[in-house]
Amino acid sequence: MANLFDRRNRALFKHYESMRCTHETDALVKRTVRNGAIQYVRQCQRCGEARSNPISREKALALYGGSEPPAFSEELARSYFAERAAGENRIIGKYESKEAFQRAEFREWYDKYLMSDEWAVVRIKVLARANHKCEGCLERPAVLAHHTTYEHVGNEFLFELLALCQECHDRVHEDKPAEEEDDDA
Repeated sequence: MANLFDRRNRALFKHYESMRCTHETDALVKRTVRNGAIQYVRQCQRCGEARSNPISREKALALYGGSEPPAFSEELARSYFAERAAGENRIIGKYESKEAFQRAEFREWYDKYLMSDEWAVVRIKVLARANHKCEGCLERPAVLAHHTTYEHVGNEFLFELLALCQECHDRVHEDKPAEEEDDDA
């Protein structure tokens, strides 16, 4: 699972880097601050951040050709952060909760893991340990290695796995909701 988290985190880092504002373009604006005072500042035209210390009214009017500069735009910052959030959603995906995202991400990783050479070696060891006999019924041939816990998945202790026949494996999963079921191979 670490690989998926690493990939996602690298993608997020790349996205944040691409969204980092270098404040290349700014404009002189008139801003009203909390106490109602008026300030004249330079505002970045990409991210909306104020980029200068307040400038006196006389200097601001002189710089703006004798006219009042336009009002400070709160919308610039809102749209910049909305664009940043949209990028995050594209990378992470839209899920109803962090837990749903983590389940989906784990499921994707786990499905790949079950197809890996690494898992094939673990599965063979578990089946060999049980002499290829189901540890659920001790009657049928074992065909699956079943996780009893996912605490160490990907680096399992072999005692956390059972060799099971398909029938016993189906019984283990019959009481679980479909979203929790895992098809160990």
